[in-house]
Amino acid sequence: MKQKTVLFLVFLLFSTWAQTQNIVEEYFYYYKGEPISLSLDSNNVYPFFERGDAPPIGTSDIFYLKLKARNDTALLRNIAEQLYIQIIKEVPYMPLWYILSIRNSVFENSIVASNFFYETGYFEDVDPAFMFNFQPNCTNDPKFFNTFVG
Repeated sequence: MKQKTVLFLVFLLFSTWAQTQNIVEEYFYYYKGEPISLSLDSNNVYPFFERGDAPPIGTSDIFYLKLKARNDTALLRNIAEQLYIQIIKEVPYMPLWYILSIRNSVFENSIVASNFFYETGYFEDVDPAFMFNFQPNCTNDPKFFNTFVG
């Protein structure tokens, strides 16, 4: 019993010491069978969704939001401030669309944040900014790329 207590205390002291030393855990992912070292900051890791044989769909800290009217800017700023959402900028040439970031906010990812903003009903549209691996062949029409040739 005494030995278990001593081991527990040593473990507890070591854990406390390790937390104060900012020790970064080392993680790996495998590329072509080789381990690749990663240092993960859990505040900046966002989900990717597998799609069978298709390329995965990714997310980031960014999402897009469209206001219903220009005077809704104050509403957006108020909600963003309360939830620690960063308003990056208005999207050029797309009236009423804004780029927002969840970094350091109350949301764990852009999907949760997009859903929250959509369900308020205060905004025209919300886009979680999924990241796709778009291929140049976006159609099954072999003459598609000749459509716009002069």
